[in-house]
Amino acid sequence: MKTVIFAAAIACATATSALAETFKCNFSRGGGTSWISSEMYFKVDPAAKQAWVQDGMSQRFEDGWYAAKLNKNNSKRYTVSWKFENFKNSQNQRATLLYKLTYQKSGGRTTIQMRPSGYDNSFNTGGTCQKVSG
Repeated sequence: MKTVIFAAAIACATATSALAETFKCNFSRGGGTSWISSEMYFKVDPAAKQAWVQDGMSQRFEDGWYAAKLNKNNSKRYTVSWKFENFKNSQNQRATLLYKLTYQKSGGRTTIQMRPSGYDNSFNTGGTCQKVSG
C-alpha cells in the first residue's frame, strides 16, 4: 500500500502546477489509528492557493489526490484542512471527519488532528514531513 501511494503521489505531482511542493509525512509516534495514517502525503500550490492530501483514509473516498484547503502559508508554516462528509463507521454512526495538518517549514515538525463533527472526542499526533518534490 505504501509503495502504491508513493508512486501515485510522485506521478500526480507532475500533473499539477510546476510550483507545487509535495511532502511525505511520517506519524509513527502515534498515527496508524484508523483515523490518522502513519504515513501520508500532502501537496501545496501556494501560487494557486490550493492543497491536496493522500493517505489510507482519503483512498476510501477518492482514488489519487483528495482536495484540501490551504488555510495558512507564511514564512513559518503551512496549515492544510480537509473533510470527509457522511463517513459511516463500523457501528453505523455517521459523521463528517474534520482534519487539520500543520507543517513547520523550519525542521519539518508536523501535527495532525482529526475531529468528528458532532462528537466531543478528537485524535491528534505529531510527526515529521520532508519535501519529496517541488
